[in-house]
Amino acid sequence: SETTQAGTWLTESPFRGLQSFDEKHAPIFFGRNDAIFHLTQQISKELSTAASVELFLILGPSGSGKTSMVRAGLIPSLSAKNSALHLVSHSSFDLAERAEHGLMVSLAGMLLDLENDGQGLFPNYSATSLSLALQDDLASIVHTLRTSLSPLTDPATQRHAIFLDRFEAVFDERCICIAERECFLKLLDQLARSRALLILLACRNDFYP
Repeated sequence: SETTQAGTWLTESPFRGLQSFDEKHAPIFFGRNDAIFHLTQQISKELSTAASVELFLILGPSGSGKTSMVRAGLIPSLSAKNSALHLVSHSSFDLAERAEHGLMVSLAGMLLDLENDGQGLFPNYSATSLSLALQDDLASIVHTLRTSLSPLTDPATQRHAIFLDRFEAVFDERCICIAERECFLKLLDQLARSRALLILLACRNDFYP
């Protein structure tokens, strides 16, 4: 990358092979500047509207680099101090690795990773108890998300973010029943309207229909 100083990346190879890049690789991730700029602009534009739904779906063929672009490109870009929209904290999860935990616990686990000034937003919860609260008392969860931003200088431009990778896994009917999927999608929709949580999804484009 043009902004990386010579000699600053010495501990490991910059060539990831088939492995995706993540946030720590942002200094050496390049080649997607136009896509990252376009996504950043679209997100900022959506957040400026009064009734925005802050959920963004990134589609692309399998192996096209969606994960790397989000984790090593878009998230670091939005986390930069000079970004018009600033991410206070973020977490990621690969939905294809949800295993026996299910969609609700996986979502709760991402929210548990969010923090403000080094403090978790939901310190009194476990992933299981928070997943139940999401279904039974979503208003209090949204209130906590909003309250965590209120002390900041400009809450309107600050957000927490979650990134759900391989979103196509929610359509695996062998593991996920229709009721669970519908509840999960409803929760994402409501959280995306909270004005506190930016939701990023990456999905194989052959699952779009």
